[in-house]
Amino acid sequence: MRVLLLGCNHRTATVSVRERLAFGPRERSSALEAFKQSWPGAEAVLLSTCNRSELYVARPLHKTPRVGDLIEFLGKFSQTPAHEFVSSLYHYEDSDALRHLFRVVSSLDSLVVGESQIIKQAKDALDAATQVGTAGKTFQSIFQMALSCAKQVHAQTGIGAGKVSVGSVAVDYALKIFSRLDDKTVLMIGAGEMGQLTLQYLLQFKPARTVIVNRTRSRAEEVAESIGAEVGDFERLADHIAAADVVISCTGSPEPLLSARDFEPIPANRRYKPLLIIDIAVPRDFDPAIAGARNVYLCNVDDLHEAVEQTIESRRQQIRTSEAMIDQAVNQLLYKQSQQRDLGPTIHALEQKIRDLGHQELAWLLPKLTGDKERDADLIKQFHHRLLSKIMHHPSKSLTQQASNGQLGLYAQVLREIFDLHDEAL
Repeated sequence: MRVLLLGCNHRTATVSVRERLAFGPRERSSALEAFKQSWPGAEAVLLSTCNRSELYVARPLHKTPRVGDLIEFLGKFSQTPAHEFVSSLYHYEDSDALRHLFRVVSSLDSLVVGESQIIKQAKDALDAATQVGTAGKTFQSIFQMALSCAKQVHAQTGIGAGKVSVGSVAVDYALKIFSRLDDKTVLMIGAGEMGQLTLQYLLQFKPARTVIVNRTRSRAEEVAESIGAEVGDFERLADHIAAADVVISCTGSPEPLLSARDFEPIPANRRYKPLLIIDIAVPRDFDPAIAGARNVYLCNVDDLHEAVEQTIESRRQQIRTSEAMIDQAVNQLLYKQSQQRDLGPTIHALEQKIRDLGHQELAWLLPKLTGDKERDADLIKQFHHRLLSKIMHHPSKSLTQQASNGQLGLYAQVLREIFDLHDEAL
């Protein structure tokens, strides 16, 4: 199987492009269903996060889809003309695609190197593809090895120690605007995993008041109860923003939560006190136009790069060690795939060889059978002896030759394993 990867990430595409190519759980399932209908002989896994959208494809040699087909496929489901995003795409094939996947899952390609959330996101992507039926034996094996490698990287290098989530870097950004948070009101919009990770870090700085707002109130209540936060009504979102000092937003909304017009009265309602909005959602939760409002500071995931670069600099050694581990894991996978490609034809050739010998000996036997039981029994014994002799002729000859080359022990051990020969029977 050929492995292809087509995608974009925070390095190659702006957030405005990434949000067009973002796939929520429902859109991902629909896209994979359509992929299966178009290319039933291929496999596909779609990995879409706030920092990347990547389509992994495995297909038979010389078959479709090809890169052009995948570009058209992404354009169709994002409802975006290809010329608006194609320059932001990268594509890799075979070993390069595998190495990229292993780096992604190990978080070496993340906005914040060492963050562990990508491991769960990759597993979720595999599970979603498995449920739809686009992840078969090829991707089950590849992704499981990538996930295993990622866990080893995190366990053995310490690359995930310290501040390694987008949320934690976002909080650091807040501390650059406000020298303290213990007298501030923090509003978290969204009650998903990213929001919870951010809040866990944020609560260390003991904000005076923390409010959670979510479209599904019961979900907000569940999270708020576990951390001692308040719950706000989503219908009063503008009021909650006006009462906050720091807003961290990460929802799955396909459209901005507030238009620039709806946001316009908020700065005056809060008497133009500084308001920091950290929009870590893709697609973005806030219209970029509100950044022009008085004393409103709006940043998105792309604005966090400076803090991220500092994190990367402190992890240079861990990155080098992780890269070496990934190279070793990918090489093991490639070797395994190479051996599997060689093994199939070898087993088939062995079966055909024995089958041909059987047919040859049957062709010798059948015309000689007369119905005379004693004579036919003797012929069958001869048939049995002739067939076994021909099957064993070449292996016996090879073993004799290897004895003179000093390789007999290795060949003999291989035969014992293959044919389940026990020492006491030899």
